[in-house]
Amino acid sequence: MSLHGSPAMPLNGSSLDTIENSMETIDHPEYQTTFSIAARYLLDPLSKLSQQHPTLHQALQGRLETAFAYRNNEPISRCEHTVFDGVEFGRTDGMIYQYENNSAQVDFYDPPVDNTINRMDGICKTLGIRLEIYGILGAGTVYLARERHNGFSDPNKLKHFAIKVEPHETISAEPADWDPVPFYDNGNADCHIPTEALYLLFLSHSDRFPKLDSVYLHDRFQSIVMSASVDPSLDRRFRYPDTARRFPPFTGRYLMNSDHTPLLDEMQACKVASQLLEGIVELAQINLVHLDLSITNFLIDAHLNVQLIDLGHVGFGLESDDFIENTYSYLPFQEYQVSPEVACFLLRPENQDRNWERRPQMVLRLQNDVRKNMIWKFGVLLYGILHGYWPWYDPRVQQNDLLFFDGQSNDEVHCRRIRMLYEDLPIREDLSQDCKDLLTHLFQKDPNDRPSLETLVCCPWFSQWTYQNRVYERPFSQRFQNSFSAPGRVPG
Repeated sequence: MSLHGSPAMPLNGSSLDTIENSMETIDHPEYQTTFSIAARYLLDPLSKLSQQHPTLHQALQGRLETAFAYRNNEPISRCEHTVFDGVEFGRTDGMIYQYENNSAQVDFYDPPVDNTINRMDGICKTLGIRLEIYGILGAGTVYLARERHNGFSDPNKLKHFAIKVEPHETISAEPADWDPVPFYDNGNADCHIPTEALYLLFLSHSDRFPKLDSVYLHDRFQSIVMSASVDPSLDRRFRYPDTARRFPPFTGRYLMNSDHTPLLDEMQACKVASQLLEGIVELAQINLVHLDLSITNFLIDAHLNVQLIDLGHVGFGLESDDFIENTYSYLPFQEYQVSPEVACFLLRPENQDRNWERRPQMVLRLQNDVRKNMIWKFGVLLYGILHGYWPWYDPRVQQNDLLFFDGQSNDEVHCRRIRMLYEDLPIREDLSQDCKDLLTHLFQKDPNDRPSLETLVCCPWFSQWTYQNRVYERPFSQRFQNSFSAPGRVPG
């Protein structure tokens, strides 16, 4: 694994479309950390930005060229509808709709867009002709679909896809976000795609992420179609959408048994962790940081191969200082990811009796480096996979395995924070010395003493699984088996 991209030939005109040529715009600090804007300039070999960052220019250019070759230059944005509610707007992904139309936002919450059926009804009908939806992935609004069966092909060989459906906001409605991003798609310069789809496009070469198939921007909704990593099931056949079932993806949470024991042995965990790290490095090669690295945001297939998912919250920067933030988003339902510096802040007397911890999210005035936060979260995931519980967690306490903290009085959460600050990290005695050394290094109290990503990829432990003469198969998980729900009507 390397943190540097390889040189590539120019794209001969296939690049992100440039909205404006003003160099004053790209010098704006906010745009320096907005990938969707900076990428346009970084792909242009004559721009000031690409000349200032030649390695990043080469990495992006090479990846985009590979992505187009992988797709055989098929178009990405495929909704061609131009009439909505009887009015001619032009294509949703087009320049006129994106920069002059606010009507898509007027009735965003009437009907409520978070209703599963309403979102399904908002999917482009052209997509419905291509694919048939037969279920929902997990608890969210990511739909599971397959190619339509024509009566001749083997239904067991049909391709399956995940469709992430979200509300669509035009650039005119949210100009500060620049999402969707202008994109030069198969000769169409008047095209926009969601930023998350752009990330997936630049990661097309990597097996550590889902493969982007297509995008359908359709009036109030946008659908990102990508490859689906779902266990084979006899129930994976089409049914009418309003009786779609929920198919739980095998996420990292199922690597920890309900009795606080690990599902995997050390070498199996080593393979999972090394591939998780590989995905992190793939992002770092183009200056991206996964800001929502969690136990539920990576998938594991039957052979213990890993894919990182949910790129809706990704950080970008051109310089090191771009990754330094003055605030930290504390999520009580992810208490297991709290680091010593965050625990110290939360344990201050002035923060003890506040009701804000009952909120789903709290912004703390705490300067932090999002890259180091990501490394800490990676270490937490590794520890959990190896132990079956979280760092400094007391497995004798019967409570939620994710250390859910709803802001109410919780003595164990308080005690764990104290242990984190003042006690050594407890590590399984039967782990290899290389593994123990790695964990000790990852969980240093001082953030400056923890390994950088460059140091982490050189750690010898991550390659040890490749030296084993064994076939890696995911063990049976009773917890995962119990997560399947019976067929029934999709909840609203």
